[in-house]
Amino acid sequence: MKRALVVIAVVAAAVTACGTTIEGVATAPSSVSSSSAPPVPVGLDTSGFRTDPAPVGQEADSVWIVEGNRMLEQVVLPSEVDPGLAAEVPGQEAAPALHSLEVTAVPEGLRSPLSRMKVGVSVARADRPTGSARELRVGLYRFHDSAVADQVLDSEGYEQRGSPRVTVPGVSGAAAVESAPGVVDAFVSVESLVVHVHARARDTAAAAELAGRTFARQLPALRAFTPTPEGALRRVPVDPAGVLRRTVAETTAPEDVLRWIGALTVPMYERRVADPEGVQRLRAAGVDAVGWNVGRVYRARDEAAARGLRPDRARNPSITPAVGVPQLGDAVGCYTRAGGDPFCELVVGRYYAWVPAGDLDFARRAAAAQWVILTRNP
Repeated sequence: MKRALVVIAVVAAAVTACGTTIEGVATAPSSVSSSSAPPVPVGLDTSGFRTDPAPVGQEADSVWIVEGNRMLEQVVLPSEVDPGLAAEVPGQEAAPALHSLEVTAVPEGLRSPLSRMKVGVSVARADRPTGSARELRVGLYRFHDSAVADQVLDSEGYEQRGSPRVTVPGVSGAAAVESAPGVVDAFVSVESLVVHVHARARDTAAAAELAGRTFARQLPALRAFTPTPEGALRRVPVDPAGVLRRTVAETTAPEDVLRWIGALTVPMYERRVADPEGVQRLRAAGVDAVGWNVGRVYRARDEAAARGLRPDRARNPSITPAVGVPQLGDAVGCYTRAGGDPFCELVVGRYYAWVPAGDLDFARRAAAAQWVILTRNP
């Protein structure tokens, strides 16, 4: 979750504390149910955040982000190739990369044709968070058509001409090299997509073998995937479950976080975050949709399942309760945590919401706005 928290911290710095409040009748609910909307307390501070459902449009960037998330769902998890590869890789981002948003989170070899890329995603995991000995990154990059993808592959072959060539077991037509001792970078084009596998292991032979096992899983998965034709992108629903519109948003979101905003399935979410245990809890709670904006909203099977997602201090002693939102009583819980950013969370009906932030004031105001949205839009 580290990268997500960094993003939220950046957002927090951009919000102006203008001190606006929502008028209402004073109350301090001990719990919230979607069956009836409680009155909004007097003085509830939601400065900088929407208190109505966020508009979800079909703009050029948003539809490509949706397509990027569809692609993300097809990326083979490194842990599926090697169960030991489950740790986050610092600095690697899984949100869709769009050239129009001036994102450079793409492999070095693809920087030159970036202007021709429509959208790209990649998932990276290592054997441990720091000082890793093995690492695997799998990326999918969408271009206009197969001819452009083939040109990109040819370009990779040309750019790699000074590096030792590598044969990836079981893969033909790959542009693959030893980019450093024990590191293999391999590219394969599949229709309008370019697949990039970056494998690091104890030596180059082991890295090539790891890359081969990755392609053996990734290429069949792509054969079952149909990229959305460009002309049909605006007909693909941006928020089919209605969960994104219920997720708290800033009144004006910084452009550099737009690519993170989206409605996700659990497999998409699993590829964005390196948290196998947390994902298992979501699945056990029947979560079928996740809204990712300033915070996260998880739609569980029912209210009891949503409440089961609330923090358990017995399982996580690193978190410490903090002063929450006074006007909302214990409907909103806020916490600090050792080695991480503070956060606030709440449950309304079948929705569990979680708002991490660089400081508690930001999290409290966002959580207050989230409470208003959910209690009025069950």
